Amino acid sequence: MTKAHNAEHVTTNFEGNDQIVIPKIYWEWTRPRINVQEFVDGIPGVDIRAIDAAGMNRKRVAQTGASAVLKMIMVDGLFHADPHPGNFFILPGERIAFIDFGMIGRVSEVRRQQIMKLLQALLQNDAEGLCAILLQWADREGDDPGELQGAVEEFLGNYAGTSMSMMDLSAMVSDLLSLVRDNGLTMPPDQAMLLKVFVSLDGAFKKLDPDFDIMVAIQPTLSDVVVNQLSPRALGKRGLKLLSQYVELFADLPKEIRRGIYSAKSGHLKIRVEVNQLDELQRMFIRGARLMALAGITSALVIGASIMMSVSKRSKD
Repeated sequence: MTKAHNAEHVTTNFEGNDQIVIPKIYWEWTRPRINVQEFVDGIPGVDIRAIDAAGMNRKRVAQTGASAVLKMIMVDGLFHADPHPGNFFILPGERIAFIDFGMIGRVSEVRRQQIMKLLQALLQNDAEGLCAILLQWADREGDDPGELQGAVEEFLGNYAGTSMSMMDLSAMVSDLLSLVRDNGLTMPPDQAMLLKVFVSLDGAFKKLDPDFDIMVAIQPTLSDVVVNQLSPRALGKRGLKLLSQYVELFADLPKEIRRGIYSAKSGHLKIRVEVNQLDELQRMFIRGARLMALAGITSALVIGASIMMSVSKRSKD
């Protein structure tokens, strides 16, 4: 029944959008192992000849489908994680019906903002912005990019000025993952999954429209997201969240101060000092001690030999 619940959630998110259809769930007949949905009388997304024969505008269909999936990801945070052509039908009026919500993805608000910044960095050829996101994903936010900056500039340079309609997005994602790996970074599993969805999305709609450019398709959604984030309601929500965090911080502050004072008075206050490269420092001390011991032994042997030579000479005299 998970598929049915997922489908209903997505249906709610597309209320008022007559271009996207999610087949209705008939709960009275649905069971844990049986999912009964409304019949969809449409053209499978894989049947290009039938779409052309029906006089459909394939460019418009591709844009509608891409905008729908991007809205799921960037706005709703709940998306179809397998948007291949076999999972949607084309209906009259270039409408699209999505089916099979067995694979569903969820994106937190923080992750949505990060993927938006990633896409903006790619659109604007912004190496500094892309470095910041990659370091943030690897929990190294604020680190000096160092050699990463050069690697990112080279990566962006390989794709700068090239239309996404002429580009292999899967190769681009593969290059990005190689860049992450080669620079000792990591990528959160949910973001790696999102990149896979973008590759599937690009491949699915390029079959409908060979000139499909996912970066062009995504721009209206990105603009809507930016506008929504700057709306009074969104700003108020973020402000309230930030305020609650500060309230919690200051509420705990007296307790932490009292705990510190008590520890100091009772003699249990501990100060931890971390020394960088402690192992190397330890090895240096060990090498120094060994050299001193060797020098001492050598000196003793020289002095002993000198004494023996002196005693032997006096005996002969």
